[in-house]
Amino acid sequence: MKKKIGMIILAIVIILIAAILIVWFAFPSPRRTNETIGTVVAGNEVEETTENVIENIQENAQENTQANEEIQTPVEENTQAQNEVENTSSETFEESPETEEERAIAIARGDYGTTENVKFGVEGIQADGRYIVSVRDSSTTEALVYYTIDVVTGTFEKREMN
Repeated sequence: MKKKIGMIILAIVIILIAAILIVWFAFPSPRRTNETIGTVVAGNEVEETTENVIENIQENAQENTQANEEIQTPVEENTQAQNEVENTSSETFEESPETEEERAIAIARGDYGTTENVKFGVEGIQADGRYIVSVRDSSTTEALVYYTIDVVTGTFEKREMN
């Protein structure tokens, strides 16, 4: 009889342990939602919580945005300074552009015509060496025209945004 009661108690304990484990794995606790993510970077193990990963992503996005704004601001100021110098000059001779970027902008200016209320800027260089130059509204920075310019041959393709 004692043996039978011992077997029943043992069976109840095993069932309770199994039930606790099922509940433990089926329903994540609030502590487990912030699990650590282990990664190996150059042989070093790095553990970060999911909240830290999200914070890092948000911080990086803000830093990238700030860096892009800092980079774009001097370019816009430089373009304004160039426009002011050219517009205030009363002499008729033009200096030849020294760099390929300046040549690309000069070609775009020559085709676009007016330089009032617009800014010219190099957006990038393609793999084949052609420059992408944009013409933007000074007040809204909306792209009006994109030029793809080959400064070696002096040819260009014009794509209007309207």
